[in-house]
Amino acid sequence: MFLFVGLGNPGDQYEKTPHNTGFIALDKLRDSLGYSVAYDLGDWNYDKYCQSLLCTGKSDNDIRFVLAKPLTFMNKSGRAVSELVHRYKINPEKQMVVFYDDLDIKLGDFKITKGKFPKGHKGLANIFATIKEHNFLSVRIGIDNRENKNIPGEDYVLREYSQEELDLLDQAISASIKQLRLTISV
Repeated sequence: MFLFVGLGNPGDQYEKTPHNTGFIALDKLRDSLGYSVAYDLGDWNYDKYCQSLLCTGKSDNDIRFVLAKPLTFMNKSGRAVSELVHRYKINPEKQMVVFYDDLDIKLGDFKITKGKFPKGHKGLANIFATIKEHNFLSVRIGIDNRENKNIPGEDYVLREYSQEELDLLDQAISASIKQLRLTISV
């Protein structure tokens, strides 16, 4: 079983912002997994204990994977992830993948890494601190498209994407999912 976590912020005002890249990626991942006849794919449902929107993929009535969008806001993502790891008895090193925005990577690019410490990503840092584990797979989706590097990262990640930027993001997310699916099987 796998736990796929996408980091973002709840609320319509954050829907198309760089900081919601993890949520956008999980929607795309859900769509790609939904094309398989191997899984019975559920809808997104709110789970108050995990403080997340969850979607499960089942095969022969066994849960094969859980998709999770923590609704704790980015900087408190660890609370939800900790509850999910505990509930589903996940070994993060072998069974967890976290999708998140990375300001150190150009928009349109991505990196899949394991055990990468966050430089300034507070959501990922909160997960590390809360679950006391860092050696899990991360899909780092590039969001940097700043012509003016003087724009503070905190401001940049909360501004809305243009349609052109959303198209680049979509291409990167699709490519990252394709590569990830070659790496793991659920």
